[in-house]
Amino acid sequence: MSLLYSVMPEMVAEPLAWGEYKEAEEVYFFVCRFHEFSDGVPRVTAFPKLVAEFHRRSKPPGPAQSKTGKFGFDMITYGGRNPQDFPLCDTWEESFTRGLGKLFDLEAETHKGEEGGDDMQRLRKGIMDKVIPRLLRPLETEGRTLTPTLVHGDLWDGNASVDGTTGQSMFFDATPLWAHNESQLADELAPWWLLRHEMTDAYIEEYKRHYDPAEPSEDFESRGALYALAIATMEDLLSKFPLGYEGYASEKGLAAGADAARVNAKAFEANANISGGLVQGSDVTTAAGPDSEKTDRIHGEEWHGAKKADAAKVQL
Repeated sequence: MSLLYSVMPEMVAEPLAWGEYKEAEEVYFFVCRFHEFSDGVPRVTAFPKLVAEFHRRSKPPGPAQSKTGKFGFDMITYGGRNPQDFPLCDTWEESFTRGLGKLFDLEAETHKGEEGGDDMQRLRKGIMDKVIPRLLRPLETEGRTLTPTLVHGDLWDGNASVDGTTGQSMFFDATPLWAHNESQLADELAPWWLLRHEMTDAYIEEYKRHYDPAEPSEDFESRGALYALAIATMEDLLSKFPLGYEGYASEKGLAAGADAARVNAKAFEANANISGGLVQGSDVTTAAGPDSEKTDRIHGEEWHGAKKADAAKVQL
């Protein structure tokens, strides 16, 4: 939270103290300045503009741009008990691929031996081999570049509110990451695509008024579907992009092999080294077992883009 506070202190409660308990092993504390929040989520007329400003300030020449110039994060963060491990990489595609692979591996261990594994293995392979290169590689090829942007990492309804005294929109409980601002498992805009949240596609449209979608902009909604990680959207994306980046390169008249070699040889290695993991159910649990705290990183639910794209619905 100190990193986020250094970027936009008006939106983050000031961190005051943190550390490890002396008499309890691996127990930690964090103390920040107290704010009394109002009920409900921040207003659509204010919050997306502030999030866009937060993203803008974390890029050069902002006060806290990535010191390494790499995507990812230099330590494992946690959303509840769930580790978020996105290694530092030169490209967003590689960092995202490696981080998502670790999540899938965790799920494979959690759901080992359960039915339905073949279908989920098919989804995983298609997302890794076809969809990720197709949607993320064009962000950093054909003369385009991405600058690592600090993202909150878990920006859903429960982690944002309004100060009851000042009326200032604020967020908290971050799992920060240097990423693509539209992303991701880091859940920056991703929860806003999902129908169950109060911060909905209206927030996305307002955000776009203050921060233009990355090019190619025609992929904006498909990238949102990828970052939202809903099972239904995985099926839809595989149907939409069966040829992956190779199909895109052929359509654009590009040398796909040269592009891939220049941008993401390491991402291909990451794909090859990620073991065949499975994801099951509408919620995701950690490898600690079925009684561990759940998260909804893989969503068995409908997303806002499905109304426009007629994404397939999956009965779980």
